[in-house]
Amino acid sequence: MAASTVLFPCQTHLCYSTAGSHRISAQERPPRRRRQKTLFVSSIDNRKASTFTYRTSDNVPLRNLPGAPLVRFEEYMQHIGRMVEAIIPEKSTTQRLNQEEWRIKMPLIEALFLKMQPVVDIRVTTKSNGQDYPAHVPPHIPKLCEIHITKCELQGLHSAYMPPLFALEASGTLYPETHGNDGSCIIKNRLETNITIVFPPLLSWVPQHVMDEIVQSIVGTTVEEIRKGCRVRLLADYRSFHRSKLKNSSQKMEMRGIEPRASRMQSERSTI
Repeated sequence: MAASTVLFPCQTHLCYSTAGSHRISAQERPPRRRRQKTLFVSSIDNRKASTFTYRTSDNVPLRNLPGAPLVRFEEYMQHIGRMVEAIIPEKSTTQRLNQEEWRIKMPLIEALFLKMQPVVDIRVTTKSNGQDYPAHVPPHIPKLCEIHITKCELQGLHSAYMPPLFALEASGTLYPETHGNDGSCIIKNRLETNITIVFPPLLSWVPQHVMDEIVQSIVGTTVEEIRKGCRVRLLADYRSFHRSKLKNSSQKMEMRGIEPRASRMQSERSTI
């Protein structure tokens, strides 16, 4: 995914107060003292930024059904919308923005006494024949899918508790590495996420390490849900896609008076 950054700027408020004054005579007037300039520093500069990095990779074996017509995973990859729906965390909702971009409303997050709903925009593109592949993807891979987060908002969070700095960078790749002539392959996926956050001043009463642990738990749970999407839900949806393709193919062959391959092989086994 291409790097994306979302910032919530913080405005520093400088407050001055002056006490009441009265006229004093020259005799009463104290000697002048040189005023010292007061240095005001933004609250962002005074607070420590926390950075979280997550890198995950999985190799998931995919085997086609014995005797079934070949439906390669690359064919399934043409249906990007299906893949997005399968990979995103459960209880999320999607809205397609254009040919390559989706807006995803993630599940509601509750932490301390706060509630928020992350909303992310992602761009999903496919590449083929080794053109513009990331360095970790072998050039012989026929097709790959790249995912990039382009925008992130924390909706439902009161402005007083909005982080003065929140930056998110995330990228991922998914592609099949084929082994054998039966279409069996290894689905390889890789995800890297970097988050930098400065917690709002109103939460300064919470120890820094406690806030860090809360964020680690939230982000870790989300990353694991996406991994589950790649390992489980994506393969289940591919199986559904595969069965649908076989059913449509069988119906077309029956309409033409041609016995489907699976039925023909079953008949041959019965004869033997």
